[in-house]
Amino acid sequence: MTLPWLLYMKFVREQETEATEIADPATGQERLNPLPAERRRRGMLAIGGGIATIRAIIEFAKEGCKREDLVEHMRSINPSHATSSIRTQLNSLIAEWGVLRAQGDEIHLTPRGEGLLDSGEPDEVSDWLLTRVLGFDHMLYALRSGPMSVSALNDALRKVNPGWTSDRALTSLTFWLRALQLVETRADKLLHLTELGETWAAQIYWEPQSLTPEAGAVSTSVVPYSEEAVPFERPSLETIQRSFPEDIAFPIGLVARLDAGLWSHPRRHFAVLTGLSGAGKTVLARGYALALHEGQTHPSEGLLTVPVQPGWHDPSCLLGYVNPLNSESYVRTAFVDFLLKASADPERPYTVVLDEMNLSHPEQYLAPLLSAMETGGHIELHAQDNDISGVPATITYPSNLVIIGTVNMDETTHGLSDKVLDRAAVIEFWDIDVEAFPGWKTSALSEAQITKVRDTLKGLAKALRPARLHFGWRTIHDVIGYIEQAERGGVIDFDAALDQAIYAKVLPKLRGEDTPRIQAAFADSRTLLRDMKLADSAAKVGDLQDDLRSLGSARFWR
Repeated sequence: MTLPWLLYMKFVREQETEATEIADPATGQERLNPLPAERRRRGMLAIGGGIATIRAIIEFAKEGCKREDLVEHMRSINPSHATSSIRTQLNSLIAEWGVLRAQGDEIHLTPRGEGLLDSGEPDEVSDWLLTRVLGFDHMLYALRSGPMSVSALNDALRKVNPGWTSDRALTSLTFWLRALQLVETRADKLLHLTELGETWAAQIYWEPQSLTPEAGAVSTSVVPYSEEAVPFERPSLETIQRSFPEDIAFPIGLVARLDAGLWSHPRRHFAVLTGLSGAGKTVLARGYALALHEGQTHPSEGLLTVPVQPGWHDPSCLLGYVNPLNSESYVRTAFVDFLLKASADPERPYTVVLDEMNLSHPEQYLAPLLSAMETGGHIELHAQDNDISGVPATITYPSNLVIIGTVNMDETTHGLSDKVLDRAAVIEFWDIDVEAFPGWKTSALSEAQITKVRDTLKGLAKALRPARLHFGWRTIHDVIGYIEQAERGGVIDFDAALDQAIYAKVLPKLRGEDTPRIQAAFADSRTLLRDMKLADSAAKVGDLQDDLRSLGSARFWR
């Protein structure tokens, strides 16, 4: 118990009792008393609704209250919030805002909290934010020299605390600049200090300090938004291709098709990748998205992968919705947070990969985005007059939003409607170069074994390609992996392992009606398997041929 008490006395009690303002030795006038960087709060928790929500919370503690009673009050304000989130929010009002203080199990307003409750003016907390929260004075100090873009401001903040390894803490601080009406975005798409912001910035007589390299605490964030965008200069095709890992090789012509399809319109950056399962559609989409941020500190923050689920019949699955039990609470999604983040940072691209997007009808769950990307209009998120949980009623479609969908066509998926196809560049790739698979170079198999596996898979791919029953690199990888593990076990010999791998990974997808194309595919495959002495696989294909002749159709599963 000694260590927690010492930490409390050093970092909590001392900050509560140490004055935020002191007398200037030269003039005798009051001026701010900034804490050194290492003793400050490292980040702020974004609270939906801003100052209005804070006042609604602290009003309950006006006469003093129990901690648990205040937690229940906060839950009534936001019923959708988990208890852990509510307690985090309460702690932020104590440590980050200085408007509440805890005495055992009792919660009371501080004089600063009383002033904020009575007046509602942000000036009541300016002394605390400028002297106790890391980065807050840095932002105003930087903007005092002139307007800045959001990304430039974030770059400056990253130098303040090396522990801020994501944009969450940065966007949360920017959120509060906007929520407190200290900054505004003007026609030049830059952040400018407002009159109030200039007043706050004028109080900073010191040069803000930064932390030495160490881990810093980051907080969650509600991302503000902007209604305007600026052109983005994307990397060259050579740079994009070089950014892919060495074990992933896509022809530069394919990368060029995706690049041209995405950027052929100034606002509709939408492409659909369709073709062979396991051909690397998702890998290509994600790799391209990361390449757009090549050279930046955290390229993954510009990418969101959304696995589309069957049964998405409306936009709420992506965009969230107003809590039906509490109209003051918004049920957020990762996609809507990403959308708001893209709108707040128009100088960089933000890419969403919709994995297997046709498991549901895209024209249904993407309806607001499809309309807005066509017209450049607003995406309606809810019908309330004010922001709900930090989510605005509408947002202009971000011109820096990139959407890449992957599509597999089979009996479990839906076709794409004209509304989707008219807005997307459809890129189809079916041909797979077995020789070019990078895994051959790193395989633990012997040269002779690799040659037989490669020749077998090349022959099968050639035989099955006319019927579109061939396979992609994922299958090649799994066949090699199966044989390597069988070799390691020492029980299954090489030829048996290859036979079993083909049986398990290639044959299950064989199916079709009795047509000349299917007949030829099965016959050529059986001949190859016999030549390679893969008896079990050859026998299975023989059974499929018998079904084809006698039943008019064949499938592996019967």
